[in-house]
Amino acid sequence: MAKIFETVEMYEKVAQPGDVIVLSGYGIVNGIDNVSSKSDTFKVAKIKDDGRISLRAYRGRTNFLISANYYDQKLLLLTPKEFKNLPI
Repeated sequence: MAKIFETVEMYEKVAQPGDVIVLSGYGIVNGIDNVSSKSDTFKVAKIKDDGRISLRAYRGRTNFLISANYYDQKLLLLTPKEFKNLPI
């Protein structure tokens, strides 16, 4: 079952490379409640030495770091089975 973290900072403590996550965002639409495809997900590429998380978008080619300004958004950690069941 998917697990919701209240902040990205809370997730950092248990983050593992290969985890599949969904960020909630700050817009009108909550990303966690509206996961409609694998394109809404990110994979944790690696954990930096300072604890920051390096992400890669689904089918993305480059990694990026979440800015500290966005660490207060909710995050959904998907299980491999839930990710597999999402449409492309």
